[in-house]
Amino acid sequence: MMKATSAAIEKCLTDAKREDHSPQFVRTMLDEIFENGYFVHSMEVHEIQNVDEWHPRIDWGIYGLDHGWDTLAKFDAAYARQIVDQRLGMAMECENQTICHIWLDDLVKS
Repeated sequence: MMKATSAAIEKCLTDAKREDHSPQFVRTMLDEIFENGYFVHSMEVHEIQNVDEWHPRIDWGIYGLDHGWDTLAKFDAAYARQIVDQRLGMAMECENQTICHIWLDDLVKS
């Protein structure tokens, strides 16, 4: 039987509709993501102040084409993991509920 994290990772590798994940769940997926040769290419974090108001938190997100993130993270698993973990920690400290959408890409071993 496939683990919940494995199924979620498979969906993050496709163009399927992004699933809503808590930052805590994304954090539980990180070991498996990196063990399978992937990294978080992009991550959107939304703060939910009430059911009808989702506010994107750009400061907690990771955007694959910004500031060379893709180039740096693709070759350095420790760096990629550190940044994702930091951003997830910030989202987890929020007093409101937060939801993450993630996209994965192949990690290049140097």
